[in-house]
Amino acid sequence: MDTASGSLKYKDKCGWRDNGLEERLIANKFDGSKNRRYPGWPRVDEEIEGLVVQFAKENRSWGYDRIAGALWNLGYKAEVWTKSGLVMYYVLFFIHLATRRVHIAGITPYPNEQWLTQVARNVTMADVGFLSTSRYLILDCDGSFCPSFRDTIEAGGVKTVKLPARSPNLNSFAERWVKSVKEECLSKLILFGEKSLQLALNHYVSHHHHKRNHQGKVNLLLFPGAEQASRSEGPVRCRERLGGLLKFYYREAA
Repeated sequence: MDTASGSLKYKDKCGWRDNGLEERLIANKFDGSKNRRYPGWPRVDEEIEGLVVQFAKENRSWGYDRIAGALWNLGYKAEVWTKSGLVMYYVLFFIHLATRRVHIAGITPYPNEQWLTQVARNVTMADVGFLSTSRYLILDCDGSFCPSFRDTIEAGGVKTVKLPARSPNLNSFAERWVKSVKEECLSKLILFGEKSLQLALNHYVSHHHHKRNHQGKVNLLLFPGAEQASRSEGPVRCRERLGGLLKFYYREAA
């Protein structure tokens, strides 16, 4: 037995055989490199990518839902053109009924017991938690609100009140906020990933608090700032968020 050029050779009845050559022939036979997935997300089909851009440019008011529907009409499924496929994110929020102030407590695709329990600790933390000065927390029948979540909330001094099944009217303020954030913001955007969702929600919550008139509050702003209090005769200006999706008009101080 000897070695040459890094390949193993051995003697059999047919003479000298290059085992390295044999390995290469076998490797070529089962080479699947043409079908192999390389690192990174699969590239979006160029035709679909072009259609998404076209629909978005020609229909400025269309968001994710409308564009996905238009693609479906043409025989495409929405999952094809998203960056990583469709992912369901859960947004846990709290709303103070008297003031309508909203707090986004967390966003996750996996609302498991550990995550919910940690959120419960955060919102009941003394002095800084959103629920630290509250006495009651109304919960619907969502199975995500596990016993550990409720126990941690009550350990922070807040009594949980679980609503009966199929009673959305008993939690109407929270249900109305869900409707508003979807119709006015999320359903009109194409979101890519958790950071994009978080950014959109942050902008909407700020707009909800300071720039959006609420019919349930005599059509006034919840927390008006200094510019809203101004009654100057200055020119009318518009402040935009999310590329003009959310607008607020005010007079510039003279």
